[in-house]
Amino acid sequence: MDPSHPTCMTVLRFLILNATMDDAEDFEQIYLVVNRPSLRAESLQPEYPLRDVVDELNSLLKNGFLEAPKFCNESSLPMPPDRSLLHHYWFGPTESGKQAWEGHRASLGAKK
Repeated sequence: MDPSHPTCMTVLRFLILNATMDDAEDFEQIYLVVNRPSLRAESLQPEYPLRDVVDELNSLLKNGFLEAPKFCNESSLPMPPDRSLLHHYWFGPTESGKQAWEGHRASLGAKK
């Protein structure tokens, strides 16, 4: 399967969805969560560069796996999210995002 296809669950896609599963998160928190292992190891380089996280977040938004719920974003922010203002939004999974996350999580458990 084409790795750029929205249904192909990469590690980064899973980590971004996982970061938003229990509560809406802003971009900074998502970036920190997906890079937690390298930050804990005091690495000079994050495992996932900022540009990769931005690109993946854009892809998840575009393909309907993440949304920027109105209830947790300022009313002055444009909807749908303006891609040049991603750092101002809070994100949560859509129903499709939750299903993709759950399916991938279940497949990880089956591999153990």
